[in-house]
Amino acid sequence: MSGDAAEPAVLIQAHVARARMLVIAMSDSARAQRMIETAHILNPAIEIIVLTHSDEEARLLQSDRPDRVFV
Repeated sequence: MSGDAAEPAVLIQAHVARARMLVIAMSDSARAQRMIETAHILNPAIEIIVLTHSDEEARLLQSDRPDRVFV
């Protein structure tokens, strides 16, 4: 399967509702935010790890409640 994981249908097809963890490594913080929001809606207990490219992105994404953010 392939697709843009910022689209809810792709995360649904990837069975994120049953996943224990989601790892996001991308430079587009807006798309990462959509992925985090969708994952939390589909699976409130999912652990989310995000790799960002800057401290500014890390601060922005931290407000979306991922479990860990790395720069």
